[in-house]
Amino acid sequence: MLDFSNIEIGSWPLIEKIYADTIYKEQYDRYVAEVIENAFNTNTIQALYDKYSALVEPYATTERFKF
Repeated sequence: MLDFSNIEIGSWPLIEKIYADTIYKEQYDRYVAEVIENAFNTNTIQALYDKYSALVEPYATTERFKF
């Protein structure tokens, strides 16, 4: 998990505001964890590639002019 407990005043004003409120801090930490666990997970990315590939494959493989 990211640790912003030692940020310098003024370096990250939005993070400072978020971390000043415990409810926003908890939600922000959950969002960061979700991104780390999902967006950079190889299985998650591969599943998305497969999904989008399946959507365009019929059109890409039957294209007449081969652009």
